[in-house]
Amino acid sequence: MLNYSEREPTSAEFEEYLKDMEQLYKNNKDFVMIFDGTKSKYLSSELRSRQSIWIKQNATVIKQSCVGMVYVLPNVMVEIIFKCIVAFSPLPVKNTTVRSVQDAYAEAEKMLKIPVK
Repeated sequence: MLNYSEREPTSAEFEEYLKDMEQLYKNNKDFVMIFDGTKSKYLSSELRSRQSIWIKQNATVIKQSCVGMVYVLPNVMVEIIFKCIVAFSPLPVKNTTVRSVQDAYAEAEKMLKIPVK
């Protein structure tokens, strides 16, 4: 699970994050990525654009390794913005949003087809 910060990263920090993500996708198989946006702030248009480009460039490796993505977005406004962004720049794998980390784990289990206890 990745936790987003309360502050916006610098461009250099964001590039380092993207490098880490690339390694994560290249070195793992058949997993669900959970992004905890509980404390996240709205990313600048520059960083959103960079992330969109990165996702397009890495769509193949993401599809090969990741079963799905679950985003924890307790803030309704952030969720609406996220859904608008995804509508214009779709993610390469199944994804959903939830309100809590507990719900994220339940959704991840469904995506992996693991029985929920």
